[in-house]
Amino acid sequence: MKAPFLALLCCLLAAAQGGAQGAPVRIELRDEKPYAFNYGRILSQAGFGPRVELYGTTIAGVRRLLFVSESAVGLSMDFALYNDGTLLDLELAGYDAQGRPLAASHRLRFQTGSDAERRLITQLQFSYGSFPGLNAIGPEGLERGDAEYLSRQINATYFAARASLLYALALVAWTMAALLIATALARKKPVGGASATGGDSAAPARMAALILALGAALSLTALAAFGPRPYLFVIEGAQAGGRVTAAGERYLKDYAELRWIATDGMEGGEAADYLGLRSPRGAALPLSAFDGYRYLLFSSQPLVVSDTAGMLRIGGGPFLAAWGLRR
Repeated sequence: MKAPFLALLCCLLAAAQGGAQGAPVRIELRDEKPYAFNYGRILSQAGFGPRVELYGTTIAGVRRLLFVSESAVGLSMDFALYNDGTLLDLELAGYDAQGRPLAASHRLRFQTGSDAERRLITQLQFSYGSFPGLNAIGPEGLERGDAEYLSRQINATYFAARASLLYALALVAWTMAALLIATALARKKPVGGASATGGDSAAPARMAALILALGAALSLTALAAFGPRPYLFVIEGAQAGGRVTAAGERYLKDYAELRWIATDGMEGGEAADYLGLRSPRGAALPLSAFDGYRYLLFSSQPLVVSDTAGMLRIGGGPFLAAWGLRR
């Protein structure tokens, strides 16, 4: 009698433990390509909670946040992460739709291939400082040098942050309007400080001040409502240095793109492009902006986020630079 009772007790304990741990979860990674964005899917039989995170551990034991979703619905979720060539393990963190912890992991195949393009991109470097005393690049274009030297020139000349004047202009306009109205009211003010009907002569001024304050607040709110636009800066063939010509700008649905061409890089064969990502007020650049590149090397680990519509974007943050080899 004791054996069946113990067996039943073990089954009940196992079921209870399984319920506490949650339903099965699986990470499916379709791509395991270094120096590129890898895409995959997370499947959970119990759905997803409000926030799901995916961490990666490198071969050196460094743990990094790679992907975040705050709007997962259904039983599966698409994700992407940037693989810098050192990732070894993936680990899921979060809760399912019933509040139970999600637990899943995946080990990547570490690839050290001898592909010439991969060797080339590992030699590219970045600079986080400005080029000393450089205001503008002359007609000869980028002064040739190694990747770090080129990075300093480009960051200071082409990708330097420029403050938006929209908010300042709006405030100046409302200030001028306030001065003009105040001046007009002062000219109409009767002697003695009271109106001919015995009313308060300051009432129109107070009403005008209230209207101006509301107008200023509404105009600034309207400017903010349009939302910040992320920028992608591209210098094609920058690795070759030399002459640089403007190739125009495009204002797409989700971001703006400014592009230049290093003509020497186009003439001398394939040379890596230099890219800059600027995210004012946290604006996030869609991952689709990088579809034209087969290899990418970033100045720091980019975080991929899934927005409320399920679109994959690079999380807004500090200026981010990258070298890229086109497809």
